[in-house]
Amino acid sequence: MFNFEENKVVTDINNVPAEFHSFYEKQDADADDSPYSLKQGDPTVSAAVNLATGLHQALVKERKNKPAAVDLTPLQEYGSDPAAIAEGFNKKVQALEAQVKDGGAFQKQVEEMKQSMTQAHAQALAERDEANAALTEQLDNYMLDTEIAVAASKFPGLDPKLIKPFARQHLKVDVDGETGQRAVIVLDRDGNTRFSMERPTERASVGELLADMSKQETYLRLFPSDARRGADTKPNAGPGRRPASQGENLTPGQKIARGLSQRR
Repeated sequence: MFNFEENKVVTDINNVPAEFHSFYEKQDADADDSPYSLKQGDPTVSAAVNLATGLHQALVKERKNKPAAVDLTPLQEYGSDPAAIAEGFNKKVQALEAQVKDGGAFQKQVEEMKQSMTQAHAQALAERDEANAALTEQLDNYMLDTEIAVAASKFPGLDPKLIKPFARQHLKVDVDGETGQRAVIVLDRDGNTRFSMERPTERASVGELLADMSKQETYLRLFPSDARRGADTKPNAGPGRRPASQGENLTPGQKIARGLSQRR
C-alpha cells in the first residue's frame, strides 16, 4: 500500500502509482523540474489520503503486534489479503472521486467508513481487556489458593480444600498503587486490612487467620485435634468442655469432710 506520509512531496511523479497522480500538483507550475506535493484545500484528496494513511497505520500496527499471522479482520470489507485490500481501497478511492459532485453522499460515505474503523478498533480493545481480566482472575485465584495451602500445611491433618472456601471469605488480593505488585491480605470484620497481633505494624498472615478460625466453634469441626494443638490451642479446651470441678475426683468421705470444714 502506498505510504502518503512518506511521500507528501516527491521529485518524480512517476514514483507515485498512476491512480494517485491526481492527488499531487507541482509546487511551481512554471518549472519543469518542480517537485510535486499533495494538493491542499481539496476535500476529496484529503479524505482519500486520510483513509489510506489510517489503513496503512492499521496494517503496520497489526504486523508489529502479530508478526506471525496478521489479523486483517478490521479491514475485511476491503479484501481478505493485503493485495485484495489494496485493490479494494483503490476502488473506494475511485468511487469517492465519482461521488465528489454529490457532496452529501460523499460525506456520508466518509462518515460510514470512519465509524466502521472505529467500531473495529473498539472491538479489538474490548477483546484485549477481556483476555487480560481473565488472566488476572486466574492469577488471583492461584495466589489465594497457594497461600491457603501453605498456611494449612502448618496444621496437622487440616484439608486445604475444606477450609479454602471459608478462608477466602476473609482474604483478597491487593495491588500496590505505586509498584503494581499483587499480594494476598487478610481482612478484618469491616473489610479493611487486618494487622498482626504478634508483629506490630505488619499485616496479619494467612496462618494467623487459620489459627483464629481453629478456635471458633463455626469452623472447629474442620480442624482435627492435632491441627488445633498445632495452632497453639489447648487440647482439652474445646467448645462444650468445662473445667473439672475440684471435688470431682474426691471419695465420699473426703467430700463430707470438705463440707464440714466449709461450715466452720
